[in-house]
Amino acid sequence: METKHPNKDHLHAFIAKYKRWLMGAAVVLVALALFMQLNQPERSVANFCKVRQQEQEKLASAKGDTYSSAIFPGRNSSNAHDFAVALGQLEKVAPDGVQSDIRTVRLAYEKIDKDPSQLFSAGFGALSAEDNAKTWVAKNCGQ
Repeated sequence: METKHPNKDHLHAFIAKYKRWLMGAAVVLVALALFMQLNQPERSVANFCKVRQQEQEKLASAKGDTYSSAIFPGRNSSNAHDFAVALGQLEKVAPDGVQSDIRTVRLAYEKIDKDPSQLFSAGFGALSAEDNAKTWVAKNCGQ
């Protein structure tokens, strides 16, 4: 003898009643996920150089001279966060050949931003990565 489950019947009724709405919501969610995936910035040399130039121009208005980066020559700021943000933008479009170096340098500036007493340890830890990125930029972006 089969027993009826009121909750199960209620669920079936709910699904039947809102089937179109649920399907529409599922389609919208899939479309949104696809749009977000396709809207990711392309990792390429051209995009990297373009974004680097944009970030270089933003850093031109930074105040102070406490921090600098070989990736953005001639740009200084008293706020390590300025460089962390700029490097974060670069990391989004960085090709494989330079992405890990950009990430390493970004993380160093974030560490310094959170705790300025970490300047020397974070700075020395990122020197090699920054030098690699500087060389890559000179070779690929012509600057």
